[in-house]
Order: sequence, then C-alpha cells, then structure tokens
Amino acid sequence: MHIEKKLHNGIKSLKKKDYLEAIHNLEEYIAHNNTNYLAYYYLGLAYIFRELYDEAYTHISKAYQLNKNDTNIINAIAFLNLKLNNIDEAINFWLDILDVDKNNHTARRNLNKVKKSNNSERLVSTASPDEFISFKLKKDLNLNLKIPKILKIPRIPKIRIRRRYLRRAGIGLIAIIALFIIFKYIIIPNRL
Repeated sequence: MHIEKKLHNGIKSLKKKDYLEAIHNLEEYIAHNNTNYLAYYYLGLAYIFRELYDEAYTHISKAYQLNKNDTNIINAIAFLNLKLNNIDEAINFWLDILDVDKNNHTARRNLNKVKKSNNSERLVSTASPDEFISFKLKKDLNLNLKIPKILKIPRIPKIRIRRRYLRRAGIGLIAIIALFIIFKYIIIPNRL
C-alpha cells in the first residue's frame, strides 16, 4: 500500500473514532516519513482519546517541535499538561495561544473551565478530551495520493449565471406559455 494512503487511512480512522486503527496506520506512516507534523499531531490525538497520555505527550511534543505555530497542537499540549497535573503549564500554553490568536474560542473556553474549577484534583480527573480539544481535519492537508492518468477526470468549467438573468428567463418563459395558451384557446377557436 502506498505510504501516503496510511496517513489518509489513519486520519479517516481518527474521524470515525477507531483509535486503534488510527494509531496503527499513523505509526506506520511515521516510520517512513518522520517530518510530517500533522501525522504526529493526529497520532497524538488518537492516543489522547485512548487516554494514553504519556504516549500522546511524546507525539504531540514532536509535532510541536516541527511546527510551533499551530494553535491546535499547543492546545493539545496544554490539555496533556492538565491531565498530567501541570495546571500552571497548561494555563501558560493557553495564554500563549491567546497571544497569537486573541479570538481563539477553544483556548478561552479552556481557561474559563480551569478558572471556574474550585478543585484542581477533580478538574484533572474529570477533564475529558471531548471537552478541551476540538478536532478538525486540516483543510490544507495535501495527501499527495498518486492517481493514474486514466482515472483523472477532466474538470468541467463552471458556468456562472446571475440570478437576474435567471429571473428574466423565467419571466420570459411564463410569457411564452401565456401567449401559447391565449392563442390556442382564445384566438384560434374564435377564428373558426
């Protein structure tokens, strides 16, 4: 199987919440390509959702080393710090996200949860990835899957028709139908 297909299958499995299959595919992909930060990030997410936080930390940290600007990776590191009882470190990571992106709702929401919590032990034990991590597939993910030329379908150019032209065409069609009815049922029978 083409190695890029492993990445694709791993991400699909992650979206389907089949975390064991995601881990299998993503680890196999990383064994052949260890420079893709998204592969490490998605593998870390699979471990997070399996509640294997030490393994998750290893892979999310590697993703962070490869790309320190991705707020999703920083959020995952913050969550892992929270689960590993490093609450101050988690708060610092969420504040770092807000320094980069003041409108980041995930970081704000997570900081508010920590702020409202009176019992840090309870917060650490009850914090779930579903509450703190918003998993979205990266739109810019280019899997570079090779498609044989035979299977490539030529793109058909889109024809843009403005609404006003459609409205005019509809009105014209209604007028033609009305004239047809007038001629067929009123004018022609009167001639006979």
